[in-house]
Amino acid sequence: MILLHGYGANRVEMVGRAGLLAKHGYGVLLYDQRASGESEGEFRSFGWVDVDDVPVALDFLVGRDEVDLERVGVLGFSQGVQIALRAAAETDRLRAVVAEVPGFSTLEDLPRMTTWGDRWKVLNYALGFKGLEWWTGVRNPSGVVKSLPSISSHTRYCLSPRPS
Repeated sequence: MILLHGYGANRVEMVGRAGLLAKHGYGVLLYDQRASGESEGEFRSFGWVDVDDVPVALDFLVGRDEVDLERVGVLGFSQGVQIALRAAAETDRLRAVVAEVPGFSTLEDLPRMTTWGDRWKVLNYALGFKGLEWWTGVRNPSGVVKSLPSISSHTRYCLSPRPS
C-alpha cells in the first residue's frame, strides 16, 4: 500500500496508519511528496504535479519480489486523496484506493458555499490557485470528481466523509 500524506506534512504523518496496515499483513511504502519533508522541490502544488510520482512508486514496487502486483493500492489523506484518485484514474495498476478525509485542490471540488464567510474563503482560494499557476507555470487541473469515472473497474475505492 502506498501512503500519501496531506498538504504541509510529510511521510511521518502516515506512520500510524502504516503501522496498523503492517500489523494486518500489508506492505507499506511511504515517501515525502515534492517540497515536503526530505524531498526536494521548490513549491507544493496542492498535488497537481505530485500525481506523476505515483507511477514512479509503482515502478519501484515492480522490482520487489515480495510485492504481489495484483494487490497494490494507495491510501491518501487530505491532499493525498487528490493525488491518489488522479493516479488511479491515470493507471490501471492500482487495485485499491482509500480516500481518507478528502481535501480539495481545485475550486471545482469545493463543497457548495452558502455563507458570505465561505464565499470569502472561495475567493481567497481562487486567488491563491491563480497565483500558484502564475508563479510555477503549472496549470490547475480539472476537479478530481470528474476523474472518478476513469478509475479502472479493477480498482476498488472507499471514500471517507469530511468531518462536519
